Amino acid sequence: MCSSDLGEPGAAATINIRGTGSISGAQEPLYVVDGVPLIQGGTLGSASGVEGSTTPKNPLIFLNPNDIESITVLKDASAAAIYGSRGANGVVLITTKAGRGGKKGSLTFSAATSIAETAKRYDLMKPSDFLAAAKKANIDGGADPVAAAEAVANIDNKNNTDWQDEIFRRSISQNYNLSWGFNAKSTAMRLSGSYDDQQGIIKNSALKRLTARANITQKFLNDKLKFEAAVTYSNAKNQYPPLSNNAGYLGSLLGAALQFNPTNPVYNADGSFYQPGDQRNPVQMLSYFDDRDNLNRLLSSLSGTYQITPSLSYKIVYGYDNAKTVRTAFADPRLGSNAYGGTTNIYGRDLGNGIAGNGRMTEQTLNSKSTLLEQYLTYDKTF
Repeated sequence: MCSSDLGEPGAAATINIRGTGSISGAQEPLYVVDGVPLIQGGTLGSASGVEGSTTPKNPLIFLNPNDIESITVLKDASAAAIYGSRGANGVVLITTKAGRGGKKGSLTFSAATSIAETAKRYDLMKPSDFLAAAKKANIDGGADPVAAAEAVANIDNKNNTDWQDEIFRRSISQNYNLSWGFNAKSTAMRLSGSYDDQQGIIKNSALKRLTARANITQKFLNDKLKFEAAVTYSNAKNQYPPLSNNAGYLGSLLGAALQFNPTNPVYNADGSFYQPGDQRNPVQMLSYFDDRDNLNRLLSSLSGTYQITPSLSYKIVYGYDNAKTVRTAFADPRLGSNAYGGTTNIYGRDLGNGIAGNGRMTEQTLNSKSTLLEQYLTYDKTF
């Protein structure tokens, strides 16, 4: 089973492989690309920006989908037998494309453009309905009609603002792929590169990705000895809007847009953002929060296989996975203390770094490296 919690570019897919491990929780499987298990726990600097925490990105964000040849799923005993405890929640085996096209080779180029927008929005109150509901709430709370009308007059700012229009957009995404490959008698090679520029339907959400990949296979000794190499380099840049899983009662960007008074203006007469009390102006949030990360990843595998007999073979595999991510987030000092209070707490230490008048910046770095050395002796014969 596969699903995505958010529709933002590069959002993590929630994958549960049906089996004994999926009954008790939503644990992610182990991903293996060309025989190399990926670093578990993610490769982003953190799932946190300057305020609250966000949903982590897809662990396969570095991989170009056009490079994938096949996907195989292992579960339960078959996964545990090969990968031990790491495969307790299942294993997703990904094999990338090898060289094709004969001796002359083949060159392939593709380009795609897509447009996305919200399929359905919340049916929110118009200004007249909002004010009528506010008056009724006052009366239901014990106020007389005159006092209720006065209270409503104080919150009527004479505007008609659709806050969903202010945060959503029609997004345009582009994808370009170029590959070249050939398959001669004893040699096969495939080189590929891609560029993705994805916009999210929420403003300030985006993913830009560059990938380069090489797959090489060389055979010797009448095809008894085979060497294989697969190398992937990827650079992915994410931009995050101020969305979080734990923004509190004031809500993050989406929560603020759904509850903000529709009679409120976006700007004051002097051009500054309208920010009443402890309420959050969604457009101000988009303008005054900036949150980005930069992921560089190198994944490589080298293997050699010798066919000792027609039924018996020996294989050795070396894998290397190196990922570095830097995430930088900034909150503008012009954000008011009433709506954007709180400080950063790290390991029980309160830094006392309020946003109002000071601003706030966080930089998080994650370096992850893993190496793999495996040897197989395989006997395959049909009796």
